[in-house]
Amino acid sequence: MALPENCGGPGVIRELLKAGDYEGAMKWVDNSFLENPEDDGAAFYFAHLMLESEHPGVAKFVLEHLVERNPDKHQAWLHLGAALTELGLYDEAEKAVNRSNELKPSPGARLALANIATNKHEWERAIELSDSKELQADINKAFAYLALGRYGEGWDLYERGVGYMKWRDRHDYGLKDWRGERGKVVFYAEQGIGDQIAFCSALPDAIRDGVVAAVNCHPKLVNLFRDSFDVPVFGDQFNQELAWPSQVGAEYQAPMCALQRHYRRKKEHYHGKPFLKPNAGKEIQWKALLDTLSDKPKIGIAWNGGFSGSYSWRTKSVDLGWFRPLMDRIDAEWIDLEYKPHNEKIHSFPWGTQTADYSDTVALVSALDAVVCVPTAVYHAAGGLGVPAWVMLQDRPHFHERTGYYGSVRFRPRSGVDFDQLAGEILNEVQRSDPGRPGARGDEGPRHRQRANGHALQHGAV
Repeated sequence: MALPENCGGPGVIRELLKAGDYEGAMKWVDNSFLENPEDDGAAFYFAHLMLESEHPGVAKFVLEHLVERNPDKHQAWLHLGAALTELGLYDEAEKAVNRSNELKPSPGARLALANIATNKHEWERAIELSDSKELQADINKAFAYLALGRYGEGWDLYERGVGYMKWRDRHDYGLKDWRGERGKVVFYAEQGIGDQIAFCSALPDAIRDGVVAAVNCHPKLVNLFRDSFDVPVFGDQFNQELAWPSQVGAEYQAPMCALQRHYRRKKEHYHGKPFLKPNAGKEIQWKALLDTLSDKPKIGIAWNGGFSGSYSWRTKSVDLGWFRPLMDRIDAEWIDLEYKPHNEKIHSFPWGTQTADYSDTVALVSALDAVVCVPTAVYHAAGGLGVPAWVMLQDRPHFHERTGYYGSVRFRPRSGVDFDQLAGEILNEVQRSDPGRPGARGDEGPRHRQRANGHALQHGAV
């Protein structure tokens, strides 16, 4: 593939991509195509740009044409493998990377195969292939170790990846990085809301040990964390130019995942105890409002997870109709826990779920009898509160869904789900906590009679 001659050369766009200057990189590509509209080198860097800026579908389209025109170019095959991996097309990705490796064996191809093995949950193979000194190799091993329950090794490597992995920004407040020393630490957020709740399940341990100077979290979590933890809380996750770290007596800084690294190194360290506290006034208001609906169980439901349009969103999310067999088996008031508007006919309280203050949502969840959802932030809220929750998993769930943060959360595979059994589990839990709750509706015929957790289930009726 020829490279453009009057655009500064490939070194320029490499530096632009490294710096995250996507606008500058796009101008380089535009100028290159102006010089030669048929230039495959410019097309290659355009595909690279699309990968870096999280447009893997566009990258795949371009790279497929490139490998058709240039079947002997190993880098194009390698990048095609990366695009296919981002799209969740792992078998196709593996074929593309293997082709690159056949043309020119490289550490990059081996690492790409390790990434694919990690995404396919082939944990032992991922560890075997992640034998380079690249930080990405340690990240692959981190996910594999955590999924295998090797928590100490996993969290050690996971924390190293903060600042390298997408959506995991390393903060620098001019303090020393915490390595478990005695001293006051600012624990800062580097991921999304659900992850922050999960990681802070160990925050009470750090508070007990007197090492917490402050917590810097997502702005939506400030009020919830202030209600839950007796330490200073700030909502400056997206602002690193701060004065307050020195004002709270902080000596060290650490990402929130460091709480897991230092306090949850073995399976037995995960006790699953509740640690979140709903705002008392909001909880009372939600209970009063929900009581006006009926005396039926109040069950929250959410059917979308992940960033909208992302691969995780496509695999985690379902239509509400997927849950209809369960909703038909349980005679309950079903409460919408979706964080975005929709057109489904269900009890919706947008001021509690589509809000800039997550304490509104948490107070609503605290007033429910149970939660049923896909992997999304609300199950972390339920688990942190001790509210019973059932999470319906995709084929390849995140390591979070293998980790025992919460004692009240149950994970079930979506594939081949038995809705009668699931309804029985939920109703048994609801009735155990409130024996006066009514049962579920359904066919009373004997052919539907089953056993679920020691109780008679008649097509979902206990």
